Amino acid sequence: MNSFIKFLIAFSFSISIFAIKDILVGAYHFPPFYIKKHGAQSGVLFEIIEELNKVQNKYRFKIIETSARRRYRDFTSNQFDMILFESPKWGWRERHIDYVMTPPFSFGGEKVIALKEGRNQTYLKQLEKKTILLFDGYHYGFLDYKINKKFDAKIIYTNSHEGNILSLLKGRGDIAIVTESYLNIFFEKNSEVREKLIISEHYDQKYDHRVLLTKSSRISKDMVMSLLRQIKDRSCCRKLFKF
Repeated sequence: MNSFIKFLIAFSFSISIFAIKDILVGAYHFPPFYIKKHGAQSGVLFEIIEELNKVQNKYRFKIIETSARRRYRDFTSNQFDMILFESPKWGWRERHIDYVMTPPFSFGGEKVIALKEGRNQTYLKQLEKKTILLFDGYHYGFLDYKINKKFDAKIIYTNSHEGNILSLLKGRGDIAIVTESYLNIFFEKNSEVREKLIISEHYDQKYDHRVLLTKSSRISKDMVMSLLRQIKDRSCCRKLFKF
């Protein structure tokens, strides 16, 4: 092989590498989608990113960690291109942030829980005067999706759904509001706890998950949806994606 052919092969290879666009995906602690515990990171988002990278070679998706409160600032300063499992009503509209939004690709909601102790559904609907355990940085329906809204209750913000459930079991709170998808996973591993709790028939909120993209994102919302459809039947997405 002469030097000219070697040059062409090397040049073509370098072009193919540089043609790949890195797509940075924001992620904050949001079990079961992205979990950071004791310094370790896990969650279904890692599996989704892996599948997105498998089905095409034009983009390379990478996770960029942020936090529930910091994600707005990181989004507007273009620290990442997009963020999955979001809802515009979770602080984005009230902050007047400019974004591009996909149609919904997944659905979920949050349930109110408490120790049984002879209680009924009425107890779960009357939140005033109670000690309520919430996840810091999240938005809740009973607070009109506004963080730090005044409410006639003692509200304790934490950084763990699991911790909030365990606190209820120890009598350190009256009510907790927990993502239903996390509750299901928790009960799979802790079936004995299920019988000790009463779970609301109603939702504090129901939501549809979307992908929010920055205006300068290196990938379009249509391309994102196209790729999500390509992986919807993978094991990580089969129960989660709803198209």
